[in-house]
Amino acid sequence: MEANYTQEARLYRELVRCEMFRHTVFQGEQRPGFLLPQPVWVESLLAALACHDDTGEVDKHRNTALEAITDTGGQWNGGAFDWASDSDSRLGPVLELVTGGVYIWLPFSQIRSLESPQPTRLTDLLWKPVNITLVNGDTHGAWLFTRYSGSESASDALRLCRETAWQDGPGETTVRALGQKVWLTSHGDISLLDMAHCTFHAQENDGA
Repeated sequence: MEANYTQEARLYRELVRCEMFRHTVFQGEQRPGFLLPQPVWVESLLAALACHDDTGEVDKHRNTALEAITDTGGQWNGGAFDWASDSDSRLGPVLELVTGGVYIWLPFSQIRSLESPQPTRLTDLLWKPVNITLVNGDTHGAWLFTRYSGSESASDALRLCRETAWQDGPGETTVRALGQKVWLTSHGDISLLDMAHCTFHAQENDGA
């Protein structure tokens, strides 16, 4: 039993460390890791983060990314969608996760399927376990972020993932989200807390 507690403590130290690193990525100070070679448009999203409040440069880089992104359809919990994107425009169609002690950005176009249990613990309001199959067939046990970066300083409702709030700016292309993580899709919104199963109609060469 003591070994189990030690292993769990090590896991949560790792998740907290990745949460702190995640914050530096959104500040444009660090880069996330990747599981596969990332599409070119991911570099444009990261370049927009590095521009901070230079609205002209932020919009230029993010618009470059938006023009290059192709829609990836799929199904979640029984409903179909033609496209999906994080409701925080700084991410677009990118999944944030932790695997192997590394904070990862994973484009939806590189995902074949996600399997995640319903939340049962308070820690699921921060990080939720998930099994991921990539388009190349590789599988990974990982942790999803179910709350947006910066929510720890927000209201109780946002900190506890009871709701989501959005803030515009800087520039015309930036929408920052706080609280419960939500994807926008052609079929409606997806809460990552509620998502149990999701498949994407992605091909292996789509992620290049």
